[in-house]
Amino acid sequence: MADQQQASDLLEQGQAKQASEIYQELGLQAHAAYAAIFDQDLERAAKLNKEAEYSPLSKWVEFLLGLLEASDDQRLASPGYLTCRLYTEASIGYLLDYQLDDYLTKLIKHRYDLVPVYPEILKDIGSAYLARKDYETALEYLNEAKQKYAQDAGVYYKSAIAYLGLDMPDQAKPCIEMVERLIPGSTLVSQLKQTLG
Repeated sequence: MADQQQASDLLEQGQAKQASEIYQELGLQAHAAYAAIFDQDLERAAKLNKEAEYSPLSKWVEFLLGLLEASDDQRLASPGYLTCRLYTEASIGYLLDYQLDDYLTKLIKHRYDLVPVYPEILKDIGSAYLARKDYETALEYLNEAKQKYAQDAGVYYKSAIAYLGLDMPDQAKPCIEMVERLIPGSTLVSQLKQTLG
């Protein structure tokens, strides 16, 4: 019988349907529901999540389903959607990319309306471009976000990643130093320094 590690490995490899089936066999309904989202089977994910015991993962699945099933206008009214998606590491690579594209387009179109009430949108857009490995565009938004969030380690961390992606270690270094100053002893800093060499 397959185990939880095998299911996790399959999910990481993009074989979400098989992962979801294994999780279901193991009685891990919330995990199965989460994997079903990656398989873009929202109906199955909702059914599995209703059968799941309450847990932080089942709440996260409920949150994702609510947003993924929402209309574009409803998602736009909740800019935190993109942030939450991007902070879930596994989601960056392949969770409903077509919806991310649509949502990103709408965020950019409405950014000037949203910035006064939700300035973090600049970081959200920069993060989305970073996830797409469009480092130059990511930096445009992240640099603007730095002006509004001078003490936000996340903006500097993401900027460092973008500079490293562009093979610009000299520009990445001050960003890494800023993250280190804002979050002393952070494992993020040691990872970046390792990449920096």
